[in-house]
Amino acid sequence: DEHNEHHVFTNTIVEGVGPADPQMIEDVWIQDERLIPYFVQCTVKFMLEYQQFYFVPLLVLVGLFPIKVDAITHTDRYLTDFAGLALHIGWVAAVLSLLPSASERLAFYIISNCISGCLGIQLLVSHYAKPWAEKNDTKEPGSWAARQVDAVMDITCPTWLDWFHGGLHIHSVHHMFPRMCRCHYRAVYNDIIGMCEKHGVQLDQRSWFDAIGSCIQHFSTIKHKAEMSKKAKPE
Repeated sequence: DEHNEHHVFTNTIVEGVGPADPQMIEDVWIQDERLIPYFVQCTVKFMLEYQQFYFVPLLVLVGLFPIKVDAITHTDRYLTDFAGLALHIGWVAAVLSLLPSASERLAFYIISNCISGCLGIQLLVSHYAKPWAEKNDTKEPGSWAARQVDAVMDITCPTWLDWFHGGLHIHSVHHMFPRMCRCHYRAVYNDIIGMCEKHGVQLDQRSWFDAIGSCIQHFSTIKHKAEMSKKAKPE
């Protein structure tokens, strides 16, 4: 399962082979200069120049549609998955039917998807500005928990706003305890904060807008880092 691989080898790469984290590689942006060789080269220049500008708009406007298409077309599905999809489609159709005209239904559907796209932003900024590592380097004994913290960014918000993020904004807890019910995240998070302080591990905590700004800033530096890396390599 690719999500299990993502949790075990978050933001990792195998030099000469490609990314080892299947969920942190997309065709539309480059999160680390070491990933450049594994992209279609005719698109690299464009992404390096403009990805910091289209990152947020692309996620808000169309980010959820590929997820929905994948949910419908993915071949490895169980009967319960199709039942859930049918329930979702039926529920959405029932809500839309309450609106008086086709134009209002379309507007409602598009706006609701754009608002939901904010969740996509939260999921990606939790990793995109964080460092990538060689896969084998993350296998050192005793390094797994520290690597999980190093590879994620937590979004801070008041407790009453947790519903908006669905709990995944406390991403360090999600990565350390992926099967834990999210209603327990807040209590466990205090323990993780204390553990990080005790062992000198930096826990990256940022506000919603600071996290987005950090990710955009990171995207804008990839081109420069790639140029510096190229110059540093011997001819």
